[in-house]
Amino acid sequence: MATQPDIIALLFIFSFLSTALLIAVGLFLVRRMARRSCEAKTRADTVTNTDATVAASAI
Repeated sequence: MATQPDIIALLFIFSFLSTALLIAVGLFLVRRMARRSCEAKTRADTVTNTDATVAASAI
């Protein structure tokens, strides 16, 4: 059976690993959302520029 210091060490390691996992997942999600936001903005700019070009060429 594990002694009390072993259990404390296991709990400390588990809490450290779970915190690291939460931080990694959070960073991954934030980067993914930022990339999607940037892609959407670029796509919107492209559509706006295309519309402006079509409008200018129609004049």
